[in-house]
Order: sequence, then C-alpha cells, then structure tokens
Amino acid sequence: MTPAPTGTPPPAHAVSDLAITGITADGATIGLRASTTANVVLTVGFAEGQTPDRLTESPPRGLTLAGAGAYSRAVPHAFTAPACGQTLYRRVTVSTSPRAAGGPRTRTAEVRGGPCPAPSVESVDIVSFDGTTVRFRVRTGDTSAVTVKLGSAQKVVGGEGGFTSAVQTLELSGRTDYTREVTVEFAGLPACGEYVRRVVTVTTVPESAMRSRDVRLPLPSCEPDPDPSPSSPDRPSEGGPGPDGSAEDDIL
Repeated sequence: MTPAPTGTPPPAHAVSDLAITGITADGATIGLRASTTANVVLTVGFAEGQTPDRLTESPPRGLTLAGAGAYSRAVPHAFTAPACGQTLYRRVTVSTSPRAAGGPRTRTAEVRGGPCPAPSVESVDIVSFDGTTVRFRVRTGDTSAVTVKLGSAQKVVGGEGGFTSAVQTLELSGRTDYTREVTVEFAGLPACGEYVRRVVTVTTVPESAMRSRDVRLPLPSCEPDPDPSPSSPDRPSEGGPGPDGSAEDDIL
C-alpha cells in the first residue's frame, strides 16, 4: 500500500498584537495582526461618565475583518463632549474571535472641557430697604457663579454707638435672573439719641456698578422728662371761712 503524501499543514488562524491605539470624540482605533487572511470578528464596547469607576455603557459594535494580515480600523462612536470646566472619562473595550493572545483589551481616556468664560453681571438693583431687610435683584449674562457682597454701615447721632460696619457674602448660580431678600447685619440700636442712619450697599464679583440705599431711624430722646411743678398748699381765700368755719371779719 502506497503511503499518502504528506504536506505542510495550513497555519492556525490566530490573532495577536491586539491594541486600542486611539480614543477620540468620534470613536476608537483598533489595531491587530492575524496569522491568516481569514475572518476576524471584532467586538468593541464603549462607556463614558464623570467618574472612571461608574461609567454608562453603550451597546457594543461588531465588525468583521478579512483579507489581510494586519489591520488598523476606526470604529465610530459619538462620545459626549465635556462642558466647560468639566472632566469626563471614556472607556473602550475590544475582544476578537478567534480570541487574541492575551485576551480582550481595555483603555480609558480622560477628557476635559475648555475653560468656562468669565461670568458677567448685567445689572444690580436694590428693590427695597427698610433699615433691617434688603431686597435686591441681580441679572447676569450666563448661569456661572456670582458672588454678592452686602455692605452695611450704621451711624448713631446724638447717642452711644458711633459708627459700625459689616460685610455679608452669598453665592448665586444656575440662573441668569435672581431676586433675594436678606436680613442685613447691623449693630443694635442704642436706647436713646437723635437718630440712626443705616446704609446698605450691594456689589458683585465679577464687578458691576455698586448700588446703595439708606434710611434714617428716629430714636427716643436722651433728655429726661421735666418734673411737673409742685402744687401750692391750699390757703383760705379772702373773705372765705375762718379756721372755725365762720367768715372772717373785714379789717377796717
């Protein structure tokens, strides 16, 4: 019996050098080598989010490569663009069939949004001020944070206390039109004097025109009330009854 001729067996179909060579806003680029020109099935997963350990996954994409021994293929995916001042994370995972040497690959990229434009304040107005509570309105060009500074000053005239002042701050963000009512910090009113003048000012950061309003509050007088005149003792009138009840005789 004649033995069957022997030949070189065909090479095994294998995948090597699997790598994620790039991640962009439009997807990822995958590179690999194959030992034959037979089909290689790629499965690519995408995920993104604000923290690398809590990403939101999208449905995976699959595609078939064939006809070559080396590949570099762009796989499209629309990642979310980060807002100004924001950091996002993009993760790509790729596997192949047949299984690549070393198994699936994963790569995570950090992307940052550009700097946010400087916030702008369009107008500041004091709506009302009664000496204790101020109501004001601030309008801005965008929703960026704005710092409001409330300045207060008090001057006592004709009494104890002199001049005092203070500053309060508060943050506004998320809107472009704000109306707030705030109790202003003032020193306590003295027990007496002529009057107290209270002034409130509103300024912002970023800077805008300063607005101010003042009120005058009267005080009780520090002068003591005058004592009433003492009453005179009763004396009998001329021609009136005498001590014994009888009428006094006229003096001749």
